[in-house]
Amino acid sequence: MVMRNSPLPRMSRRGRVTVGVLVGVFLLFTLLGWGIDAYTDYLWYDEVNFTGVFSGVLVTRLLLFLAIGLAMALVIAANLYLAYRLRPLLRPHSAEQATLERYRMVIQPRLGTWITIISVVIGFFAGLSAQSRWKDWMLFRNSQPFGVQDPEHHVDVGFYIFEYPLWRYVLGVGFTTIVLSVIGALAVHYIFGGVRLQGVGDRMTAAARAHLTTLVAFFVLLKAVAYILDQ
Repeated sequence: MVMRNSPLPRMSRRGRVTVGVLVGVFLLFTLLGWGIDAYTDYLWYDEVNFTGVFSGVLVTRLLLFLAIGLAMALVIAANLYLAYRLRPLLRPHSAEQATLERYRMVIQPRLGTWITIISVVIGFFAGLSAQSRWKDWMLFRNSQPFGVQDPEHHVDVGFYIFEYPLWRYVLGVGFTTIVLSVIGALAVHYIFGGVRLQGVGDRMTAAARAHLTTLVAFFVLLKAVAYILDQ
């Protein structure tokens, strides 16, 4: 007897509208809170005649939001798409693959849309986190030597005040990007048959193994950099 895989139930129009409204309300309150804080800061800087400083801070926060958010979104999107491109063309028959076929029927026709949504959401939150680190960037950009060296590592102590906080944050962003890329790539490999939990043969294709191993290697490299930085 041939078993037919029924596609996953589609969300109703009311459900899609509800999700859209909830997302819109969340974005509205997030941006509204940011706008209120910015306006309050502007009033204070205007009171002391330093609106130029306020403009510089605002531009810096916006650039950090765009730079970090866009960078993380692009890296994650690239890894998700690469995982899809590395999918095996032939998959062994198993109950696991029969179940996953329903998900593939939903995801594959709009793969670009799914990747874009996931990447934009992650990039948005990464950008929100980055813009709050504008003080670290300002310290890094305007770093000055103290003229006193650390007796153990022979580094000017100004490095720990001006540059170290930003480097630690950048490493944190790198770790987060790699971890999310591994999770996303692993999910895509699993859905499209590159990673299998059941069936005969290897549990992972050579392409999926190479992809995930490369990401893990980048993670280890970042750990090495963090170890050197923390010495």
